Amino acid sequence: MRPNLDVVAGGEALDTLEDVLTGRLKRGQDIHELFAGSLAAVAGDYDLVIVDTPPTRPLLLRLALGATRWIVVPTRPGRTSVEGLRALASEITAARQTNPDLELLGALLYDVETNATVIRRNAIEDITSVLGGAAPVFTNVIRHALSPVVESEEKGLLIHEVAEQVDSAEPY
Repeated sequence: MRPNLDVVAGGEALDTLEDVLTGRLKRGQDIHELFAGSLAAVAGDYDLVIVDTPPTRPLLLRLALGATRWIVVPTRPGRTSVEGLRALASEITAARQTNPDLELLGALLYDVETNATVIRRNAIEDITSVLGGAAPVFTNVIRHALSPVVESEEKGLLIHEVAEQVDSAEPY
């Protein structure tokens, strides 16, 4: 537990949720306001609510887009991610029919090695092209670093907590 932080992880329960939602859709029920309504009931208790949806679950993405105000899109370099960004653009357009305040703040490049400057430059050009001026590509990049991720998971720490331990460690 951490003060001022609540995390609700979906995990395998997302499979069941998708099945229930799909069943409701097949019965002609409107599900698009379900998440927004549920979130509205608790949103006042928080300064910020972050919803992280997996790109492989379009139904959950649609629910999240209907309930959110701002979007930051993390994306990797490569054609597959750029095509995913194109697909997301059409989902955002569709979501604005029920959520006209939905705004794309920008894209954030991640999983890039520090010395991969050409890959980074090409990815930023591709992403900028796909966004077509609708939002910026943030200048900060989340670099590829597997060791802190593994340590974070093994110790149950957030990345900034791992960094604090490294900063205060004994120098060798």
